[in-house]
Amino acid sequence: MSLANVKQGENESLKSCIHRFNMETAKVGSLSRGELKMVITVGVCPGSKLWDNMLKRKVADLDDFYERLQIYIRVEDGHENLKVGRMGPSPNSLPQDTSDDVKKRIHDNPRDDRPKKSRHGNKPRPSTYTFYIELMNSREHIFITNENQVPLKKPPPMRHDRSKRDPIKYCQYHKDIGHTTAECTHLKIEIEELIRRGHLGRYVRRNNQRLDD
Repeated sequence: MSLANVKQGENESLKSCIHRFNMETAKVGSLSRGELKMVITVGVCPGSKLWDNMLKRKVADLDDFYERLQIYIRVEDGHENLKVGRMGPSPNSLPQDTSDDVKKRIHDNPRDDRPKKSRHGNKPRPSTYTFYIELMNSREHIFITNENQVPLKKPPPMRHDRSKRDPIKYCQYHKDIGHTTAECTHLKIEIEELIRRGHLGRYVRRNNQRLDD
């Protein structure tokens, strides 16, 4: 199956569709971000809320698409939780993100939910994904093995005063103390982005494969 054939089914969730897309991405060679954006947006089901939103406002780039995607996945999850009765005793107690007013705001202007600037400075906190591709090896192992083999971005400096960080914990990605490589959020996000761009496909866990350390 080619990436161009990965289309969201009429009753398929966004999470299911994007999982299939990521699995196929890992099988093909490296693609540019522009190519990935073109293929993934075409796969969205016509008539869906995300599709309607993309018609109202053109998708600027791959990051823009994933920001919108995560918002609509959260809305879908909220609806699903309501169906199975996991959201509490009454609709009045629902989290704010699933209220009618907020869902309308998200539908009309999804980028309102972008990461806000941190109180620690002008840089926003690192973006996170609603879900992460399951891996065969630890991210620490993947980093050590591929540090000089794939286009890893340089991580931003750690925020907190170095004198107040735990000196026992060392991050090989940041080359600094404060947290371990396994705990590094920036590395987790960077590896996810590399896989979605077509790199590190051999580490994506397939059905029934064993998970290694």
